[in-house]
Amino acid sequence: MLALQGPRPPQNRPRPCGRPSSPGTDGRGWVPYEEILRLTGFSYTRLHQLRHDPAFYELVAAYKDKVDEAYVRGVDEFWETSTSNMLRAERKIEDRLDEDDDGVEKISLKT
Repeated sequence: MLALQGPRPPQNRPRPCGRPSSPGTDGRGWVPYEEILRLTGFSYTRLHQLRHDPAFYELVAAYKDKVDEAYVRGVDEFWETSTSNMLRAERKIEDRLDEDDDGVEKISLKT
């Protein structure tokens, strides 16, 4: 799980050569063993076994795809909501400015 918490690589850019795409990396190198041991409670031996097990890499890769899909859905929903709110706010401001131009009593806009 800790391998999935690292920063995401830049989108649509090639990854650097080497092992930064491997589980347990943060894009710059390996996460320190001590940090993983402290957070997970695994023994040093178990962590070493997992880091050298190809099945673990496959598991993390499969899970990472699901996490990435959920992340994209969340970002899409955020942008949709923020754009909708922005347009509503602009329409409201425009209506109040039009009322001001028509000589109707000024309605203050809180900032």
